[in-house]
Amino acid sequence: MSANRGAKIILHSLERSRSQRILWLLEELTLAYEIRPYKRDAQQRAPPSLKQLHPLGKSPVLTIQPAPGKGKPELTLAESAVIVEYLVDHFPTATATKALTPPRWIAGLEGQPGGETEAWLRYRYLMHYAEGSLMPLVVTRILMDGLEADWPVFGVVKNAPAPFFVKPVLGIVPGIVNKEYSRPNLETHFGFLEGQLATTTGEKAYLAGTQFTAADILMSYPLVIADEIEAIDRLRFPRLTEYVKGLREMDGYRKAVGVLEEVEGQSYKPF
Repeated sequence: MSANRGAKIILHSLERSRSQRILWLLEELTLAYEIRPYKRDAQQRAPPSLKQLHPLGKSPVLTIQPAPGKGKPELTLAESAVIVEYLVDHFPTATATKALTPPRWIAGLEGQPGGETEAWLRYRYLMHYAEGSLMPLVVTRILMDGLEADWPVFGVVKNAPAPFFVKPVLGIVPGIVNKEYSRPNLETHFGFLEGQLATTTGEKAYLAGTQFTAADILMSYPLVIADEIEAIDRLRFPRLTEYVKGLREMDGYRKAVGVLEEVEGQSYKPF
């Protein structure tokens, strides 16, 4: 049977969204899929049609139609980490050398609390850390940088009605937030990730160890954005800098970017 095990997989992808990671994973798992693109409106919001798939109207959303007689008529999944974990659980790679999850158990300690391998514990942590801890800080940094630099996409915020005496205050808020909150907190996180990479010995260093995993795919989005906006100090965090560079050069990453560019008809931008 094919890697899809008879299932039809459809990725609903909003432009400039987090769908690239799901595409990358689908490529790594050698799954056949269909991609349905959605455009943002003038206010950069998702179209109402996405709410027909999921009440939040966010992207990515994945729909899976199981093989006839093998499950519900259609399954709808939202949230990147949920989608990643579901795909890895149900459509594992065919070869052990390309497994996207580390071995879970230490031999002889299967099923026991504390019997998990260090790599697996890191992997499971990163699956929640990417969106729960790191991404909110990256988003804050993007917003504050955009407001400070008058990026066109933030014109709605900059030009929102406000009393004339409030406008000057609004103008200095982004700089304060960056200085006192987003920058120092991001540096703490980058230092943490630098330390994680430093503990890995071998030719290749990934965040869960020497093995490339689905957690690296999930972590790629906030880190690529941080690299794009030059938030990562290359001198202070050389391992992290090289790690992000390596992710961007991987075949799966580049293939996913190429698919998005072809479907959307424009150069890929992560935000």
